Amino acid sequence: SGPSYQCVYCPPSCCAMAEILDTLNAIFAADPTLDEMDFLMTGDALVHVEHKLGIPYTTAVALYRHAHAVAIRPRAVLEESSAHGSTQNVLEAARAMVLINAACKTAWNLRKRLLPKAALPPELALTALVLTRHPKTPEVWTHRQWVVDQIWPAGLESSAIAEELRVCTQMCDKYKKNYYGWAHRRWALNHVALLPSGRKMLLAELDFTRTWGATHPSDHCVFHYALAVIGLLAPDHVTQKLHRSESPAPVTLSSVVPPTVEQLALMHAALAALVDAAAGCSGCALLAGELQATGVLLARAPSGEALVSHVRLLADSLAQAHPASREGTAASGLLLALAAAISALDPVLQPTSRLCANARCDLTAKASDH
Repeated sequence: SGPSYQCVYCPPSCCAMAEILDTLNAIFAADPTLDEMDFLMTGDALVHVEHKLGIPYTTAVALYRHAHAVAIRPRAVLEESSAHGSTQNVLEAARAMVLINAACKTAWNLRKRLLPKAALPPELALTALVLTRHPKTPEVWTHRQWVVDQIWPAGLESSAIAEELRVCTQMCDKYKKNYYGWAHRRWALNHVALLPSGRKMLLAELDFTRTWGATHPSDHCVFHYALAVIGLLAPDHVTQKLHRSESPAPVTLSSVVPPTVEQLALMHAALAALVDAAAGCSGCALLAGELQATGVLLARAPSGEALVSHVRLLADSLAQAHPASREGTAASGLLLALAAAISALDPVLQPTSRLCANARCDLTAKASDH
């Protein structure tokens, strides 16, 4: 019977891809639960096995050119097709384009323009599928955010947020140090804060960052994300100071002498004392707890650049966020405990810890003023 439609905007040689595009559309119709895709080094036919989709490299370029010719039509033709409700072929061609080139904003914008509202939930499945091959393409994450906003204009439900966090976890694990995946998770985090159970979910997110940091100690993204979680959990005066804290200077690593058992014991004791001293202020307690958890990771990986930078920012944030409303002994005790903790961290941070000597002096002087 031949292909369902012919391409009139590309040369005849490209029209041979019409049947392959029809095959691709048939795969999506038969299996709406496709959960992974990739490009194949051999063969020239599409592969569909157990909800996985394979597109041969030898076919991908020609298929993209054909799909581009079908989708990118003159505006007048596109508007006429839209008026008659005959835009399905354009949507299908745009889908083929984003599978192959996920950074094509034109194809994503076509789908935004032509998708009916009833087709928005399956669009989330499409973005999740595309991300399995293009996990670090910002256009896909941006389109997914748009779809979510269209489905839940008044704010995400807890089940929707859980799905966004799941997708972020999967893609950040697939592509390490995935800035765009963590940025999307940060976007979802803003919706978490609006839920009645938001604080509980935020605390769970903080636990997640510590688990993730333990297995990904070189991932700066997770530690920046942890600070964002603390910023939402902490009281207003801590949040404002935390956001104003300047990022630490870049760390230049050299050989690191592993700390001794005695030095590690002193570090753990000093960090535990800091947590106790910060117990009277919820925001400070969160920062101190995060510093304690990071100290444990540093003991395992003392040369971790991301961990060292995180400790610096936490110490600086905690020094700025000590409770302004608690004068005298309470504030002085917190600052002295922080100075002692920084001193105890020195053997672990060296030789990268340019902050230690100056920070101890500054904190001790501030404590004396109280």
